[in-house]
Amino acid sequence: LPSALANAQDIGKLNLWKREIEPRVSALGSDLAALSERTRDMPTSGLIRDMASDIARLKERLDLPDTYANYASDKFGDESESDPAYAGYNALASVGLRFPVEAVAYAPVQLFNPIEPLVKRASDGNTILPAYSEIMRHDLAGGYAGDTALNQYPSYSQAFSSMLWGNYWYHYGYHWNQCASWYNRYWWNYYGYDWWFNSSPYYWQAFQANQTGVSAAVNGSMVAQTQLVNTSMWLTSLGFFFTAISPGANCEIAVVETTQGKPDPSKTVARVTLSAEDIKMYPQETKVALPPSYLEGGKRYALIIMSSGAHRVALVDGARNTQGTLFFGTDGEYLSGVLNKDLMFRAYAASFERTRVEVPMQNVSLAGGISDIELKARATVPDGTELTYEIQIAGVWKRLGDDLNHLSVKPDIVPLRAVFLGTSDVMPAMQLAPDGLTASRPNTAFTHFSALRTLGAATTAVDVSVWVDGFDEVNHDLICAIINGATTVNPTSTVDRMEDGVLKRTFKFAALTSTTSYRIKLTGSRLAASAPFTVLERTDVAY
Repeated sequence: LPSALANAQDIGKLNLWKREIEPRVSALGSDLAALSERTRDMPTSGLIRDMASDIARLKERLDLPDTYANYASDKFGDESESDPAYAGYNALASVGLRFPVEAVAYAPVQLFNPIEPLVKRASDGNTILPAYSEIMRHDLAGGYAGDTALNQYPSYSQAFSSMLWGNYWYHYGYHWNQCASWYNRYWWNYYGYDWWFNSSPYYWQAFQANQTGVSAAVNGSMVAQTQLVNTSMWLTSLGFFFTAISPGANCEIAVVETTQGKPDPSKTVARVTLSAEDIKMYPQETKVALPPSYLEGGKRYALIIMSSGAHRVALVDGARNTQGTLFFGTDGEYLSGVLNKDLMFRAYAASFERTRVEVPMQNVSLAGGISDIELKARATVPDGTELTYEIQIAGVWKRLGDDLNHLSVKPDIVPLRAVFLGTSDVMPAMQLAPDGLTASRPNTAFTHFSALRTLGAATTAVDVSVWVDGFDEVNHDLICAIINGATTVNPTSTVDRMEDGVLKRTFKFAALTSTTSYRIKLTGSRLAASAPFTVLERTDVAY
């Protein structure tokens, strides 16, 4: 009986538990089904990490501070997010993270023969064009129709801002193996939108459009004649006709671009000073030599005479020249003068002797061998022309920019030549540079430390991802570590995959001591006979 009583009591408790729990258990099936439906499309932890990595790259693109959230990105365009003062730092963060230079030599971009007959130097001594003769391209010298005095117009100070030629920047050799997609995404972050680039294996070329140079103020009265240039040419000199000369009063002669049809001294193509002693009386022509100046066909330019003297210049009937207008200066603005008259002048341009010219340049040498060449020079390369550079390897000339790396043999001396290609009317031109040529070879190892990463909250786990171009598992090695205070922490695992044609290597640090700051250490190495690789970008995501 006591056992039966105990059983009855236990059964009563079980029935009570059943009445309370059974509805809940029955509802669990529905809850689980609903939960399964809600989580069906939820991202995995790996996907979340990839998203955080991408957000880090977007944050970098938007120039958000690294403290904005617990992730960051560095594309190694410069050392702004590196710590070159950290002990052991030995890397090159410029257009990607690269191996540092082991040895380097500098040389000028200079003619091998200072009196090279294949080219002609301008008056500045640095500008060279293929050899040419001078021909008249525009003649408005006949039909004298009166003159005008310069000093009858207001005198004021006018600033002339010179237009500088475009910058060309060539890289060739082992070091220059970055993929084009890196440039397409990030080049302009560091070099600006006025740069253009072209890349191929072991070579890339950058071009910066014409820039505004130094401004110079000139006092006096101004007369200007605009003129449409029908076909492109290299202007070499101008001829003017003076009917009265003011002794001791020099003239400023300038060629400028136009804005809305009016002369624009802020875009000065050429400017020289004409001494009063060199001015000739009409009908003699006063010929003024200019530094060779490229005038683009289809554009309108202006010829300016400015002086404080009582010079008078000859005019012609405006009906003879339907492609230009005579202007007079007033307090820096231009007002129309006598609309039925034009300035009497002649324009002379270069007529080139050859359409292809190969010009030997100064050699560059480096004891122990050259694997990379960098060349910087200003140049003007009109449409339809080419200016290229060639290097001589084992007695054979090779174009700088071939897909093959001809510097892989690491020659001690590299002869260089410039190749000009164009027409009898238009050719490219270049400016010699005293320190424009660099020869180098990279080291076989690098060690890079990031700037200190400061987080918004403590973390015990970090993923560091790097995108690497030109990586070869057989000849290369790339490892990562986290510097947490005085402790160096190695990754718990590493994951490799290909992304956008380059290697993406992710280092996972899952056992960090809780920290709100750390540095990232990247160490790379290569066999001496192998080409170096480049780390294009690094992101880190703290959890």
